[in-house]
Amino acid sequence: MLITLGLALWLVVDVHPWASLAPAVGLSLLSYVAYFVVSFRVYTAPTPRVGGKPTAKPSEARALIARLESSLTQEAAEFYSQMIIDPPRYTIRITDRISPTSRAYDFVRSMKVGIPSTLAADRIPIPLDLVSKGNLMHKLHVQDQGGMTLSTLSQDATIAHSALVARKMVKRIRGGRYLKEYKDTIEVDVVSYLCRNEQVDVSTDPEFQDMAQRIVALASRQRDLVKLLIVVSYLQVLATHYPLVVYAKTGDASAGEELIAGEYLRMTISRRTIPVIGRDMTWWDTQRERVRSLFGIRPARITWSLVPALRARSYHLECLGPEGSYLARQSVYAHTATGDALLARLNHRLLARHGQRFSHLYIHDFRPLSNLGSAQNGSQLSYVASFYERPPGTTANAAISALTAAVLITIAAATRLQNVVGGNTDILAILLTVPVVASAWLGFGSGPSVFLGALGARLALLSTMVCSLGASALFLLGASAAVDRADPWWDRESAAMWVVLCTVIWFTFAAAGLSWTLRVFTYRAFIRREPIG
Repeated sequence: MLITLGLALWLVVDVHPWASLAPAVGLSLLSYVAYFVVSFRVYTAPTPRVGGKPTAKPSEARALIARLESSLTQEAAEFYSQMIIDPPRYTIRITDRISPTSRAYDFVRSMKVGIPSTLAADRIPIPLDLVSKGNLMHKLHVQDQGGMTLSTLSQDATIAHSALVARKMVKRIRGGRYLKEYKDTIEVDVVSYLCRNEQVDVSTDPEFQDMAQRIVALASRQRDLVKLLIVVSYLQVLATHYPLVVYAKTGDASAGEELIAGEYLRMTISRRTIPVIGRDMTWWDTQRERVRSLFGIRPARITWSLVPALRARSYHLECLGPEGSYLARQSVYAHTATGDALLARLNHRLLARHGQRFSHLYIHDFRPLSNLGSAQNGSQLSYVASFYERPPGTTANAAISALTAAVLITIAAATRLQNVVGGNTDILAILLTVPVVASAWLGFGSGPSVFLGALGARLALLSTMVCSLGASALFLLGASAAVDRADPWWDRESAAMWVVLCTVIWFTFAAAGLSWTLRVFTYRAFIRREPIG
C-alpha cells in the first residue's frame, strides 16, 4: 500500500519525477523494515510457561512421608537410593530407539532392571530415569513386561518418596544413632529443598551448602562420615533432576544369568523429546544451517547425549533415519577435555555403514568410567548420525533441470547472436520457461519429508530458475526483424548478457552433475561392502 501511495505521489507531484521517487522508495523501505522488526518481536516474544511459579507444598510432602514410612522397607529404600546414585548396580541393559519427526524425536527406551531377591515378591518404587527439573514430559508412556501401562508417581509423591529414602539412609548408619537429630533439625530443610522446581547449582547454592554441612556434621567417626557423604551425593543428584518413579513387581527370573540381583524386570518408556538444533556447531556450520532453513531444508542429523550409558552396564542406541535416506556419517565425539578422557576409555562399537537407514551404537561397561567424575560427565559425550537422501534424490532433479535450461539458453543465444536475425523464433521464449516449471515442480514442492533435499540442489534449482527467466526476458526484448549483420557477434548488443547467462547455467549444471555423481558413487560404495559378522 505504501509503495502504491509513493508511486502515486511520484506521478502527481509537480516536481521532477526522479526527485519525488527517492522519498517514496525510502518511505516504503523504512516501512517494511519497521514491519519486519515489530512482527519478529511479536512472533518470538516469550510465552509465559508457568503461572505463579507453582511448587510442591512441603507440608503435604511431610504428611505423605508419615503415611509411607511403615510401607517402605529398608531394603526398598536402599534399592531406591542405588537407582539414583549408582543405577548400573541394578540396571543391566538400556536400549534407546530414536526416530525423528518434523521437529521432535520419538523416543522408546527398554530397560532390564535386576531386583534383589528380598524384594522380588513386593511391589516397590523403582526410579527408572532422571528428568531435568522444570521440563515437561511429552507423550510419556510406561509399560511393564506384560504390556500393562504403569502410572508414574505425582510430583508430591515423588518428593515424599525421595525424602523418606534419605531418612532411611540416615537410619541405617550406626543403628539410627543420627536419625533423631536429622528428623528434628535437618529433614524439614531437605523436604523444602526437594520441593524447589528450579535446577540448583550445588557448588554455589547457599541453602544446599548449609544443609550438606549440617548432615556431614552429624558424623562422630570417620566411617560414619563416608556414609553421610553418600546421603549428600544422593541429594546432590536430586538438586537438578526428578526421578521418574513407578511401582512395579518382578516377573519370572531370567535363566542363565548370574548377577547381583535375584530377578529381573523389563520396562518400556516411550515419550517425545525436542532436540536442540545447532548445538556444538562452528560458525560456518551455523551460517550454512541458516541458509538451509531459508530453503525449507532440515538436516537429518541426530545428536544424542550418552548420559543414559552411565545408567546401565550395557547400552544400545538405535537411530532410525527419515524415509528415503541412508546412514552417511556417524561418530562419538567429546565436548571437553573430560569427555576426551572418557572417550579414550569407552568400550563401544558402531554398526558399519552399508547403505541402511538405521544406525546402531553399543556401549559395554561404562560404569567404571564414572569414577573420572560425576554422572553428569556423560553429557560430555554425544553420538551423532547424519542421514543423506538416497540417489537420485533432489540433486538429480537439479542436474536435469540445469542441463535442459543450459541447452535451451545456448540455442537462444545462438539464435539472437547469429549473423541473420529474424523469423518466428518466439517459441524459444516459451521453451525457456520449461526449466522454471520443472524446477518448481521437482525441487520446491512439498516432498514426503522435511528432511530430504540438499542445499546444493536447492541453490542449483534457484540458479536455473533465475537464468531461465532472464534468458526469456532477454530473448523477448531483443530485435525480431530480419537483420543482416556483418559485425562480430561479441560486439553486438546484449552479447555480454548472453555470455554471462550461458556461463552461469553451464556452471550450475556442472556443479549439480558433479554432486549427483559423487552421491551415487558414495552410496554405491556403501551398498557394495561386505557385511561383517
